[in-house]
Amino acid sequence: MSLVQELPECAVDIVGDIHGEFDALLALLHTLGYADSGRHPGGRKLVFTGDLVDRGHDSPAVLDVVMELVDAGLAYCVLGNHELNILRGVRKGGNDWILDAGIASTTDHVVATPAQAARYREFLNRQPFVLAGDHLRVVHACWDHE
Repeated sequence: MSLVQELPECAVDIVGDIHGEFDALLALLHTLGYADSGRHPGGRKLVFTGDLVDRGHDSPAVLDVVMELVDAGLAYCVLGNHELNILRGVRKGGNDWILDAGIASTTDHVVATPAQAARYREFLNRQPFVLAGDHLRVVHACWDHE
């Protein structure tokens, strides 16, 4: 996987910091004109700028939607610090929903199963830090010219 990948040459909608708020994500996609399939009538594509998870009630549902859209070629995604914490196994920012996958939780958020956790990590490992096009670069929090 390349840490820098190409940004598509089409109109995009940039979405960041969903933080596990599944209902808010669905409402936003509807407001932006996306069909339930993730297709936009104007051919637009989604670009997610990281921090998809943690804090909110249903990080697994958010990741399921984003993964489906990215795998279908309807969206692109860069990693944020919350995804990096998961990949590094660092307990931070409410990520017990995946670090404690399969363990009953006393909190009110949805906990991933071990199979889901493995699938989510595999997906996150394939995502870049940067999407770069001729006129736009998308990165979560830092740009280093080197």
